[in-house]
Amino acid sequence: MAGLIRAPNRLSPYRSAEAATRRRNVVLAKLLDDRIITRRQYDFAMREKLPQRALVKVTNDAPFYVDYLRRELEENYSNAVLTKEGLRIYSSLDLNIQRIAERALVEGLKKLEAAHPALRRKGDDSLEGAIVVLRPQTGEIKAMVGGRNYPKSQFNRVFQARRQPGSVFKPFVYLAALMYGGQSGVKYTPETIINDSQFTWNYDGRDWQPSNYNNQYFGAVTFRRALENSLNSATSRVAQDVGIRRVRELAKRLGIQSPLPAVPSLALGAAEVTPLEVAVAFSTLANGGVRSRPLAVRNVIDQNAQLLEKRDVRNEQVLSPQIAYMMNELLKGVLDRGTAAMARRWGFTRPAAGKTGTTNDYKDAWFVGYTPDLLAVVWVGFDGQSKLNLSGAEAALPIWTDFMKNATANMPVTDFIAPAPLPGEDVPGNCAPGQDGGTGSAPCPPAVQTRAPAEAL
Repeated sequence: MAGLIRAPNRLSPYRSAEAATRRRNVVLAKLLDDRIITRRQYDFAMREKLPQRALVKVTNDAPFYVDYLRRELEENYSNAVLTKEGLRIYSSLDLNIQRIAERALVEGLKKLEAAHPALRRKGDDSLEGAIVVLRPQTGEIKAMVGGRNYPKSQFNRVFQARRQPGSVFKPFVYLAALMYGGQSGVKYTPETIINDSQFTWNYDGRDWQPSNYNNQYFGAVTFRRALENSLNSATSRVAQDVGIRRVRELAKRLGIQSPLPAVPSLALGAAEVTPLEVAVAFSTLANGGVRSRPLAVRNVIDQNAQLLEKRDVRNEQVLSPQIAYMMNELLKGVLDRGTAAMARRWGFTRPAAGKTGTTNDYKDAWFVGYTPDLLAVVWVGFDGQSKLNLSGAEAALPIWTDFMKNATANMPVTDFIAPAPLPGEDVPGNCAPGQDGGTGSAPCPPAVQTRAPAEAL
């Protein structure tokens, strides 16, 4: 038990008997050295074999989702009630979307391993991934795939794995800039010119220097292009001007609940979050600035058809619709011209917004993308923190594209609807930024941009 604390998933005897044994032996040696146990107890424990178990049998069509559902229910119902009372539980699960998500993840990971032999690992540290799908307007969780093989590992990476989001975090920086403006007095618009060059950020007596992908810098770039091409240096300059604490508080307002240290590297996604948190935060943008509580359980009915519980959609307006619309238009450029442009070449043509994510150490690859009606987050990586050496556009985007093409095949094509300008607002095209509290003009028309050669980290 003591040995498991450092890494419960990786050191589980059910996952890796070898790793668990090594760690157990370290703990036993420490207990002996500190004279907590005797030599006889030590020898006896060293000879004891670790438990073995068969693979878990899958008894339903959405095991990761059902596990999550059970955790929610256990907040209000005992295990005895859940297993013996004959309750009928209605959820937000869409089985068709769930099957599409499972297939996209499993097949997508296999394709990555086939194309990149270095990703094929023996033993338990195999390439992993996760998908969570939300309906932005209601927060309903339509599908949840917490890993590629439930019988082998029930660890649900959608809400149990905290990983660095990398560039997926950057939109919060740009959103804060549009809302608050800079401490320097700059009022940011999609066409504001940003300096994408090397610089050093001094804070708390320390220096931090962000670097771009392949150390390529593009000089004077527009706010729009810096976001579309995920330029680290330009993004960091914006974050420095806006203030990292403002960025942090805005991310929390959108739905990020994990701790977010107010340090410069936060702007590039150095803090750890879960895919579910990322889904909630971006669904707030997709839903016109309205944050919805993630909803899995809808109703609980007993054996006498009496309603025991009804969970309603819970919404809260946390951004102005004008600012949310402007960000959606900017993030549409990521797919149309930026780091996720390959999705268009692969046949996903619907109006959609999104953001690629790659961590600085290449251990995590992300893509979050959404139409007005459906949002999906894809994460790819190794549980053991091995390097992928692939960007979000290379590892996560293909899985997301395959999923969205199939999941939306029979849905009507919709686009984000521009909200009515607020009184006194500039007319569309003037690109005047919104201030904290509500105002903001419609976004400028897309400018012709050149695309960076590859995704910035």
